[in-house]
Amino acid sequence: MNDNKYPNSGTLWTNDYKSQPHQPDYKGKGEYQGVEFELAAWVKTDRQGKQFLSLKISEPYRKEAP
Repeated sequence: MNDNKYPNSGTLWTNDYKSQPHQPDYKGKGEYQGVEFELAAWVKTDRQGKQFLSLKISEPYRKEAP
């Protein structure tokens, strides 16, 4: 469930397990209209040197049954 207590919101946390450049800098969870999702964010820099966040929203990971 979403760590944030507000509806239609989410929370990002620093990815302490990042070991490769392609892995997200931040990870988290959210909820929108009762549907849960996962969040990932990367800190990037544009051509003018200004930093921004690039986001990915995906369905929650569900381990398949054996």
